[in-house]
Amino acid sequence: MSSIIVAGDVSGSVTLSAPSVAGTTTLTLPSTSGTVVTTGASANVDINAAGSNALSLSTNSTARLTIDSSGRVLKPYQPAFSVYDLTFSSGIPGVGTGGTIGSNVGSCYNSSNGRFTAPVSGTYVFNLSVQAFNSGSTTYVNVSLMVNGGSTVGNFVTGYGGTHNNHTQITGSVTQYLYANDYAQIRVEYGARSGAQNTFNGFLIG
Repeated sequence: MSSIIVAGDVSGSVTLSAPSVAGTTTLTLPSTSGTVVTTGASANVDINAAGSNALSLSTNSTARLTIDSSGRVLKPYQPAFSVYDLTFSSGIPGVGTGGTIGSNVGSCYNSSNGRFTAPVSGTYVFNLSVQAFNSGSTTYVNVSLMVNGGSTVGNFVTGYGGTHNNHTQITGSVTQYLYANDYAQIRVEYGARSGAQNTFNGFLIG
């Protein structure tokens, strides 16, 4: 005989036991909405029907993950941010700060210091694009992702020459594991042009 064991108020497990010989254990969802499995008031973790042919996982009475009827997995609270128009120093090392924030799920990006602070430990993807601006010759721009104000990862270098103003663009992508409260910034070694062409974005993979 199949059985369903639902977790207690604080901790425990959900167990679905199939029949001992053959057959299928079926957990029937409500037709449109309603709670399928709940852990009780203290733990407050629920599996819910989320409309026709959809399922959601909720914590604190809020849907955190939903699988819709087309099989798409929605994670609306996954940390992610995008910013453009970063400001850099001219001709000297420094990090990009400020900028116009396009999105900031979880409020993890701080425009005052250009830092994205990881809310949880996990693997993150960062994308950056920076424009050099220099009137000298045989100069190059070096851009990297700086972690915790020290180590740099994903160094991207481009060179250019000439005796006129240059607007060389450099882009890159970095996959980096961060512990909770680690922070990441864009660092340039030889300065960069400030403006809308400087972008920084990232998100948690898991």
